[in-house]
Amino acid sequence: MSATRQRPAPIESARLRLRPFTPLDFDAFFAGLVQDPEVMRFYHAYRTLTDPAQRRAKARHDFLGHFEAGWEQAGLVCWALYPKSRALAAPEDFIGWCGALTPNVTDPALGPEIAYMLARRFHGRGLATEALATVVADVFERHGAVRVHAIMDTPNVASRRVAERVGFVFRGQVEAYGSSEMVYYTLEREALTGPRWPRLSLRTARR
Repeated sequence: MSATRQRPAPIESARLRLRPFTPLDFDAFFAGLVQDPEVMRFYHAYRTLTDPAQRRAKARHDFLGHFEAGWEQAGLVCWALYPKSRALAAPEDFIGWCGALTPNVTDPALGPEIAYMLARRFHGRGLATEALATVVADVFERHGAVRVHAIMDTPNVASRRVAERVGFVFRGQVEAYGSSEMVYYTLEREALTGPRWPRLSLRTARR
């Protein structure tokens, strides 16, 4: 990573403040998401990993390590999500994360991978859709990408619906993250001006 590269300023949507995920967010992420079996049920390697220390070490490698690698290698940003209404957000306000990652697949034409993960108590409020739309708009602006993609488990219907609401298009099966039971979606930059995008009514404000 360049010594002069600085983390980007936070961005905002209607209800969320997104700031770059750092090691300071990890404890809240681990307690609120990684330790919740419902949140982690599609993360196969965590199903039988019950020892807290081993689980923590793996999560630090799999998530924080992945986020940092994306930043160092390509300037890709994973954002920690907090309520916009809280001027000074505390760890217990941590909602989840959403961001651009170094792709797990080898096709460069797919562009950056976009992923997201919310604590269970924030499910069902449309926050994942709001975060995803905000991050996608930022990726297209910041990196000039023409396409992004998302990968998820085939039975993860809720996550797939989030992507579809933002305008991601189903493309088929793919082998990724050590599993052949995955599907992938893509979203083209030009789709942001299509009829589906304006209905999200999102505001992204740079601070």
